[in-house]
Amino acid sequence: MPVTIVRPSIIIANYDDPLQGWIDTLAASGGVILGISAGVMHFVRSSPTAIIDFIPCDFVSNQILVQTAFTAMDPTPNLNVIHSATTTRRPLTVPEVRVHILKYSKYTPWYQNLSRVWAYPIPSTKAWKFAVGVTETLPLTVGKLYANASGNEKLAKQLQMLSVISDKMYTMQTIFHHFIGNTWQFANSLSDRAWTAMSPEERKEFKIDVTIIDWNIAMRNHIFGLRRFYIHEDIVDPNDHQQLLQKTQIDWFHDLHVAYTASSNLKTRSIKTYYREIVSQQNFNAYVAYWTR
Repeated sequence: MPVTIVRPSIIIANYDDPLQGWIDTLAASGGVILGISAGVMHFVRSSPTAIIDFIPCDFVSNQILVQTAFTAMDPTPNLNVIHSATTTRRPLTVPEVRVHILKYSKYTPWYQNLSRVWAYPIPSTKAWKFAVGVTETLPLTVGKLYANASGNEKLAKQLQMLSVISDKMYTMQTIFHHFIGNTWQFANSLSDRAWTAMSPEERKEFKIDVTIIDWNIAMRNHIFGLRRFYIHEDIVDPNDHQQLLQKTQIDWFHDLHVAYTASSNLKTRSIKTYYREIVSQQNFNAYVAYWTR
């Protein structure tokens, strides 16, 4: 009996079919991405050179449909294992994932971020535990002691909520460190064989070639989908290209930096030079000729 197993890597939100960003589960990567974009998680237990093997959900679905058809047409009963993965054909590194998350979180921030959004990978387990302890566990412990001693119940509840979230993020990173701390190489030869035999119409309908993935779009859709479809946040669609900023996402002296950057290539010119250029313009001469005729 012919049998085909389609083995996906870390599945993320839909790329474009049938709906950009659609996802209904936190999955393996969702917890880490939401933790960073909400300002809860700042240190990721991972190697800075590791490759994260993400694959959009619709690419996996298309792969299953395509391989089902090819298996049914194969006259020889074989056992095939098909990888639906991106490591060898469209790799995505940990630093690139970090850039995508920080970029999207800055220009489309949560309405109530718990703290400033920033994150760094730390390969050493001891260094990671120390960083989390100093920046998360210790401040929360001191804060809860102060809230209880001062009788501030509102502050105590907020700190307790943050403590629970921090513990969950810590546990999640410990469980999934095997996937985000290592690089896995998955061959796509059998998938390529099917893609080569498909017609142009079939390729357009069933996208399985991972080389066409634009990670800027894929990661933007994934983060948007987690916030819109999983936690049901009233967030702006990324295709609207609207820029939203909040106080916690604007750097110190942001306006001065923008002004300096925008004017760095400008040169000082005399007023006489401007007058000569204005007078020499064809539209200006036509305007003068019209009113002096």
